Amino acid sequence: MKMMIVPATGLGSNANPRSNRVTDLVLDGFSLSGKIGRGYSSYSFSGNCRWRRIISLESIGPNLARLQNLRFIDLSENSLSGTIPDDFFKQCGSLHAISLAKNKFSGKIPESGDIPKGIDSLYNLRAINLSKNRFSGPLPDGIGGCLLLRLIDFSENSLSGSLPGTMQKLTLCNYMNLHGNSFEGEVPEWIGEMKSLETLDLSANKFSGRVPTSIGNLKSLKVLNFSVNVFSGSLPESMINCEQLLVLDVSQNSLLGDLPAWIFKLGLQKVLLSKIAEWKYDSPFSSSVEKSRQGLQVLDLSYNELSGDFTSSIGVFRSLQFLNISRNSLVGAIPASIGDLKALDVLDLSENQLNGSIPLELEEPFL
Repeated sequence: MKMMIVPATGLGSNANPRSNRVTDLVLDGFSLSGKIGRGYSSYSFSGNCRWRRIISLESIGPNLARLQNLRFIDLSENSLSGTIPDDFFKQCGSLHAISLAKNKFSGKIPESGDIPKGIDSLYNLRAINLSKNRFSGPLPDGIGGCLLLRLIDFSENSLSGSLPGTMQKLTLCNYMNLHGNSFEGEVPEWIGEMKSLETLDLSANKFSGRVPTSIGNLKSLKVLNFSVNVFSGSLPESMINCEQLLVLDVSQNSLLGDLPAWIFKLGLQKVLLSKIAEWKYDSPFSSSVEKSRQGLQVLDLSYNELSGDFTSSIGVFRSLQFLNISRNSLVGAIPASIGDLKALDVLDLSENQLNGSIPLELEEPFL
């Protein structure tokens, strides 16, 4: 059997069931109930298993783990709950990708604390997505054994502890999202060893200390989100080496010092730097901003301690669509050059100490 399809409209298969060979199992949108795994251990799988939006499945049964040739499992967007069976992954050594996202799994993975037990045996694993569940506990050291991993998404759980040192071995990983957990401690310097990273999202955790200087080694990095943590100190100047960076978000931290001028020397498209406790103004817009002139679309510097005149240099960012500098201590008049921002959709200058009249160049009202 090459493919077993169980769509929402009924059951069907276009292959000979006598062969007991299945390369793809698709059960999208079918209101099944009970446990996963009953009756499927007699088939020989060598391809994909996708059961999405099943709605009423209760838990994963032990038999599904016996499908030893399975390469891809997608059980996302169901109502699965409870814990993952102890040997669920241990027996699936051929897995390339696993997604259990948007379910109701809880507890540690499994209760022994491994996440999951046997993960270090998944030498072929390229992607793992356990996002939007209720998992808790630390990440296992064994995850560093999955040397082919390209994608890690454990976002929106209740995971805690520090990042295991074995993760520095994941040099092929280009996407890591740990948003919305309870990880704590410093982000280790070895993060700079994960040189394939293009997206690194550690937002909404409890990370503290300084942003590691080794971030500057991530030459392929395009998205960096460290917002809603407890980072202190200043951003390392080594970050100017992240020449591919497009999105930078370090909002809601406890960073100190002046707003770094080098930020505007990169070709960033989105710069989100709101609610940073002790940042001050160092005339960043008057520095060399050639790259930012071309692509900066979103700039949020709200809820800071920026002071001084609202510089006329803001008009060089011709691609800006969103500009929020509200709740600072800027003084003086709104510069006429702001009328040069023809792409601007949202402008918020509220709760500053600006005076004078609104420039005639602002032909349309803004907040």
